[in-house]
Amino acid sequence: MTRILLVTLFCLALSHTIISERVYAQDNAEFVDSESPSILAKEPQTADEYFDAVLLMVRVARPDLANRYLTTLLEQEPDDETLLRLRDEHGTATFLRLANDEDLRPLSQELLSRLQAAAGNQLNDPARFDEIMVALSGDPREREQAIRDLKHYGPNAIPELLQRLSGSDHQDTYDLLLLTLVKYGPAAIDPLLGAIEAPDPGTRAIAIEALGWLGNEDIVPRLWYPALAVDQPPVVQSTALQAISRIRFGDAHLFNQLDPVGATAEIADRAIVHFRGAYDWASDIDGVLTVWSWDPEQNRLVGTTTTPLNASTFMAERLARQAMLMSPENVRYRALFLATTMAHERIRAGWDQAPPQGPGTAHQLALVSGPGLTESALWLAVENGNPASALVALSVLSEIGTRDQLVRSTDRPPAIIAALDFPNDRVQFAAAMAVLGIAPSESFPHASRVIEILSRSLMDEGGPRSVIIDPNVRRGVDTASMLNRLGFTTSVAKTGREGFNQAIEHGDLALAVLHPNTIRWELTQTVANFRADSRTAGVPLVIAAPEPARFDMERFLHDVPASGFVSTGGEADDWQRQLDPVLAQVNAPPLTSEQHQARIEAAASALRYIGQSQLASVFNLAPAEEPLSETINHPVAGRDAIIALGAIGQPSVQRRLLDVILAPAFDADLRDTAARELLSHMRRHGRLLTAEEVTAVTNAWQGASEVPLQSTLSGVVGSLNPDPESVFDMLQAHPLPATPLP
Repeated sequence: MTRILLVTLFCLALSHTIISERVYAQDNAEFVDSESPSILAKEPQTADEYFDAVLLMVRVARPDLANRYLTTLLEQEPDDETLLRLRDEHGTATFLRLANDEDLRPLSQELLSRLQAAAGNQLNDPARFDEIMVALSGDPREREQAIRDLKHYGPNAIPELLQRLSGSDHQDTYDLLLLTLVKYGPAAIDPLLGAIEAPDPGTRAIAIEALGWLGNEDIVPRLWYPALAVDQPPVVQSTALQAISRIRFGDAHLFNQLDPVGATAEIADRAIVHFRGAYDWASDIDGVLTVWSWDPEQNRLVGTTTTPLNASTFMAERLARQAMLMSPENVRYRALFLATTMAHERIRAGWDQAPPQGPGTAHQLALVSGPGLTESALWLAVENGNPASALVALSVLSEIGTRDQLVRSTDRPPAIIAALDFPNDRVQFAAAMAVLGIAPSESFPHASRVIEILSRSLMDEGGPRSVIIDPNVRRGVDTASMLNRLGFTTSVAKTGREGFNQAIEHGDLALAVLHPNTIRWELTQTVANFRADSRTAGVPLVIAAPEPARFDMERFLHDVPASGFVSTGGEADDWQRQLDPVLAQVNAPPLTSEQHQARIEAAASALRYIGQSQLASVFNLAPAEEPLSETINHPVAGRDAIIALGAIGQPSVQRRLLDVILAPAFDADLRDTAARELLSHMRRHGRLLTAEEVTAVTNAWQGASEVPLQSTLSGVVGSLNPDPESVFDMLQAHPLPATPLP
């Protein structure tokens, strides 16, 4: 086959059909063209040759021919042995790369699925594994072949190897297992890191020693705890120190040169990297990976398929606990452990569920830890952009926070105040509610943000919202139509400034789509402004343009968090596939429809509470007038909105309340509430209605059929200071009783 490839490349060099552009199609069927002329000197025959041909066609940008050869390869139905041989020769990464090639899907994905099934079949054959284990104890030639056979199993063989050959009861197989693990190569590193937590010291020791031969600097923070922690036995400590020394100095005997002073800081720093979601996991094309840990119930090493976010959440908590145990007097490490525990528990509960509370929960742990440590944990969450941790901390501080935690005492604002500008609407709302829970007695910097956040929450329409920024309106409408098919409620703006203003008008904007030719502001300024404002800093940004713009736009977005490029021209599923990785960069998903409604109700209730308490002297409700007026129509929050409106001393409020009274579409209870608030408002601020509006009130009173409403309107009419003649007429018309009381 090598000769065929050389001839092919020579032919390509002489050909007048060198590929200058890659064809981008919407359906893989377009590439499987039996009429396309082959550019190979000789057509492949075997599965190995067909696979080589696929790889060559990918390199020379001929997806049409690559798909043809891939189709034939799949039609040949290669057996498990052939697929595993191809994997060993070319590496699993090659199959993953093909499966990630849009031009080769779904055929390349089918090939990957068959390879995974072949590997699973091999792993599930215990008789075959027993044969390999017997050969592992044979002569050198048999042992080498056994190790090669084990490698076919990938990382999944490591748990079984440890189960059979490691531990204090298997000292005679220590050297054999160590040799096997080291020759296994990098595929053994991740499982061995999980084996560090095995309860048996012998298993921990051999895993650590193998890591000393296989690992690099990246794994050192995972080795410091077994090397220095007081709860580790001497054999584990010495093995870990030698492993770190071998990694850092290339010699296991130089462990005396290690500096243990900074070890705890290394562990904590790595915990923060995970807490921030910045650790570079080697995930597969679908964004999933396997995290290995020791399951105490099975007493066995197990692998869990998960996402990078979940993996980092898991690791952050473990590493933070290690740092705390190694330096128990360090308050920052305590706060870090509390912060990571709160994050892990919030994520495990599911974003569509309420976070757990009560005995044994992170919420209760924070409660008993006190407001000081919880505030420190909140600062870590705010500084490192972890919404899950921040939400739990704010919930706790709304219960036990103190007023001095709203006042700046250092060169940075209080953590709760900083959370008001966190780039996530969930956290902003939780921070606003925490402030109200503390019930400040006087105004403070950024108090207006509380009302702004609550007001914006009232305008939340539910479902993911997006804004399209494109100077070409027709093209923008086409993009909006595409997003509508994906479930977004979409608005279109011609300029960057207009799009930004639309974005901040609504809470929980889920996506902003920009065209490269964005104007007023131009693209760079628009992106910068979105990221600079706390209300939009966490909104995923996408630049949508034809495929040739990808390189320049991805380079432009390289340092912009939660951003990406979408190639236009495809169907809705093409957009969804390209948007998913961008949306996945956001640590907290949009609210569900039920959560949207609950937040609207909570915001209206909070504004009502402000208006009816001493907090009205701390917070100015006037900016909430328009959102509250719009919320009157809400079936649940409407009454709270009316009562909150009544606390705003503006003439327009009396007119808005009158509109409700005069609208027969509203139920009688809501109209009665509006009448009561109008009466109260006039008593505090005087009559601010026009003469025509006064007449309308009188007419409404006279026409009211519901007794409670008519009774309340009677008070309104009386407070309007009717003229003496009207009063006399009403007095005169009042009937007298025909007989006295008996």
